[in-house]
Amino acid sequence: KAMHLMGASRGAHNHIIEEMSYYKEALRLKRLALNGGVEKDNNDDGDGNGGFDIENSSVSISDTLHCMGFSYDYTGDYQSALNCYEEALNIRTHLLGNDDLRVAETLHNKGAILCEEGDCEGSMECLDEAFRIRKLHHGEAHESCADTQQWMGNVMREWGDYDEALEYFKVALKVKKAKLGKTH
Repeated sequence: KAMHLMGASRGAHNHIIEEMSYYKEALRLKRLALNGGVEKDNNDDGDGNGGFDIENSSVSISDTLHCMGFSYDYTGDYQSALNCYEEALNIRTHLLGNDDLRVAETLHNKGAILCEEGDCEGSMECLDEAFRIRKLHHGEAHESCADTQQWMGNVMREWGDYDEALEYFKVALKVKKAKLGKTH
C-alpha cells in the first residue's frame, strides 16, 4: 500500500516517471503476495493478466491498475492506459459485481480514452454502462453522472450528431450548475 500511495503522491506533483515506477512496484509486490511469494513472468501463462488468475486477484490490485491507467492517459499512452483499465475492469467486475461504483469509474475512464482514440461505439458502450451504474447509486442529478453525460456528448459530437451532443451537454451543464453554482 505504501508504494501505491507514493505513486499517487508523485502523480499529484507531476512526476509521472517516478509515479509509474512506484505503481509498478506496488503492483509487483501485491501480485507477489497473492502468488504466495512466487515471482511470475508477466506473460507466463499467455492470458495477458500478469501471470496470475483472476481468482487470486484483489481490489487493491485493481485500484493500482486503475491509477496506472489514469497516469498513462495523462502522458498520452492510450494503449497502456486501456490495458490497465481493462485489467482493472475485469478484476473489479469479478470481485465487486457489475454495479459497483469502482466499475463505473473504470468504465467512464475507458470510455473517455476510446472516444479520444476514435472508437465511438466502444466508448458509448462503456459510458452508457458507467452512467447506468452511477445513476443507480446517485440518481441522475449527481456530478459523476454529469461527467459521464458530458463525455457521451463528446462521443455524439465525434459521430457528427450535434443535436444529440448538445442535449447531453445541456443536461451535464444543468447538473453541474445546480451542484457547483454558476460561478464555479
